[in-house]
Amino acid sequence: MVNPISLGRAGVHPVQLGPGHLVVAVPVLASTSAEAYRQWCHAADRGADLVEWRLDPLLTSGEAERAFAVAPSWREQESCPVLVTVRTAAEGGDWSAVPGEYLDWVERAGTWADAVDIELATPAVGELVDRSHQQGARVVLSRHVLAGSVDPGELQATLEQMVTLGADVVKVAWQVQSRLDVDQILAAQRWAAETLPVPAVIIGMGPAGQATRRGQAARLSAFTFGVGAVESAPGQLSIAELRAADLALGDEGEPSRA
Repeated sequence: MVNPISLGRAGVHPVQLGPGHLVVAVPVLASTSAEAYRQWCHAADRGADLVEWRLDPLLTSGEAERAFAVAPSWREQESCPVLVTVRTAAEGGDWSAVPGEYLDWVERAGTWADAVDIELATPAVGELVDRSHQQGARVVLSRHVLAGSVDPGELQATLEQMVTLGADVVKVAWQVQSRLDVDQILAAQRWAAETLPVPAVIIGMGPAGQATRRGQAARLSAFTFGVGAVESAPGQLSIAELRAADLALGDEGEPSRA
């Protein structure tokens, strides 16, 4: 049974993560400091519950240091919790990680961000999880499978490994190839909500995976992703579309007949 968590240090409005209600995370994906700030404000203005700040485009462009120096002030200005993510090229991101630099950026983000995303494949991942917790940041352990059909056993084993490593939130995103993949992900969402002790994000990537990211599926997830100024993955729905699909469910979690 999932134990909900509160995400948000002092200076922001905290958000509760756990199945049963919709939480919309909006990615900020920009290669310049100015554009990152514009997207961040846009996300907050449109009602994001959580900002996911993707550092990898800024690392690729060489703008990361400039943006990183001012990002904590953006967080307090908009009063919205932030999840800092460095998505590597191996998992669909924009940055070919240099050994050691990935760890350095995650550790630096952990000193002020409300949460950090750590890829499960990171060397010494357990130690990095522990250090992030010591700094006061929540940890989202993540894995992104970019090819191949969903394997339910592998998916469950991955989630359980993340829990063992001390994740506050576990996340697996799988590139959807078929309707069977969608059904397997939806089943995994229900299993996670009934079985795991921490909130989970289990989603299908690509336009065919939209059914795993809206409506009842979104309520089962710790959070789902909505488009702000730009989308961070193909097929993402807008904040308005996600909230409309949630409203249509009604209070009992079933489609409203009104």
